[in-house]
Amino acid sequence: NYIQHSTSWSEWALLFCLFLFPTLSLYDGGSIGALLPSIQLYFSTTDSLAASITTFNSLAHGLGLAVMWLFGDLLPKRAIFFSAIALWIVFICSAVLATVNQFLVFVALRATSSFFAEIAILSVSVIQAELFKGRMLTFSIMSNIFGISVA
Repeated sequence: NYIQHSTSWSEWALLFCLFLFPTLSLYDGGSIGALLPSIQLYFSTTDSLAASITTFNSLAHGLGLAVMWLFGDLLPKRAIFFSAIALWIVFICSAVLATVNQFLVFVALRATSSFFAEIAILSVSVIQAELFKGRMLTFSIMSNIFGISVA
C-alpha cells in the first residue's frame, strides 16, 4: 500500500492539478520570450525596456521563493496552492487587458502573476509529500518532472 490513506476523488483531482499547473506556468513563462517582439511592437518600446518583463518576472520568482521560505508553514498547503493558482489566473488575465499606453502596468501584472506562480509551484512538492509515500510519491514527483520537461 503506497498511499497513506484511502485516496478520494478530490485528492486525485489535486494530483492532476499538481501535475498540470507547473507545466502550464512554465509554458506561459516561456511563451513570453517567443512573443517579446510582438509585445514590443504593440507597446512601442525599446529592447531594453522590453527586457524589463523578464527581469521583473525573475525578481518576482525570487520574492515568491523568499515568501514561501519565511511564511510557508503558517497556512495549509492546499489553501496556498489553490489561492495562488486563482490569483495567478486573475493577474494573467488582467495583463492581457493592458492598453498600448500601459506597458509598466503590463510588466507589473506579469511580475505579480509570476510571484503567485512561484508560490504555487513551491507548494506542489510539499503537497505531494503529504499525500503519498514510497513509489507513489516517486511517481507523482516524476510526473511533475515530465510535465516541466514538456513545457
